[in-house]
Amino acid sequence: MRARPFRRFAHRLAGHLGMTVGELLDRTTSRELAEWQAFERIEGPLGGLRGDVHAAMVCSAIYNANRGKNSRERKPADFLPRWDKPPREPQSPEQMLAAARALQGRLGGELHLADQR
Repeated sequence: MRARPFRRFAHRLAGHLGMTVGELLDRTTSRELAEWQAFERIEGPLGGLRGDVHAAMVCSAIYNANRGKNSRERKPADFLPRWDKPPREPQSPEQMLAAARALQGRLGGELHLADQR
């Protein structure tokens, strides 16, 4: 899907219009699809992504209005979810334990392990 931008666009448009991709491609001419692509380029993203952009703009404004003098300014892109991230490598048990210890240290809690007696 990552290598097929038109197919991703077809999914966005089908969701926006409330139909399946098959229905969209059966019922829409190539000219109309090209117009929809041009519309999206001019007007911005179709569907839910537009709401994510609006929310990110609000988050950025609130953060920047309340940040400390030594904190860097945040852009709306810093608050956008990244749905298409490459998969992460699985963590080893040692990495998981290190993450749990770091979190418990930040929260001021105690870490009790079954192995430790």
